[in-house]
Amino acid sequence: MPLTTYVAGEVLTAASLNANFTFAAANPVGGLTLISTTTFSAVATVTVNDQFSTTYDNYKILLTCTSQTGTTGNILMRMRVGGADNTNNEYTRSKFFWSSANSTGSDSGSTGTSSFLIGEDATNSFSSIELYAPFLSQRTKHNVQAAKDNNGIVYSGSMTVTTSYTGFTLLLSSATNFTGNVSVYGYAK
Repeated sequence: MPLTTYVAGEVLTAASLNANFTFAAANPVGGLTLISTTTFSAVATVTVNDQFSTTYDNYKILLTCTSQTGTTGNILMRMRVGGADNTNNEYTRSKFFWSSANSTGSDSGSTGTSSFLIGEDATNSFSSIELYAPFLSQRTKHNVQAAKDNNGIVYSGSMTVTTSYTGFTLLLSSATNFTGNVSVYGYAK
């Protein structure tokens, strides 16, 4: 049933309005669509499978970490396919940072690492991750804006291979475990 349009002076009925709501729900326009939310508590890794498909080309992942146990370290992401993490040295990454002390800096980047860098210190931190073409047989790319207290960091990088991925794993470089939640959204085509 197509969307009903009205002209000035025409009577709007509940039935026609409900039909329009039904049509709009079945035919969303643009924006982000929530795929999943995973809450985790005191774990060393978080595995999120079956997120990427032909439905979307690009994704937004929101990660909120509320606490960690052990040594402060980095939050990392590994891409997954077929139920296994890609642990090969096929990731590239770089970063730019700023702090409340008005200092800035950058890392010239690194290649041949076994994960993406997506955050530092998993206590009261937030990362907004843009993931480009993870399911397509192209080089998956990412951009991250991360915040911790009064500091901000921007990370970017890509895969050196053209693998089609379906999910990801979050892990810590040195802390024992962390707590928080991660939500995955798809960008409408």
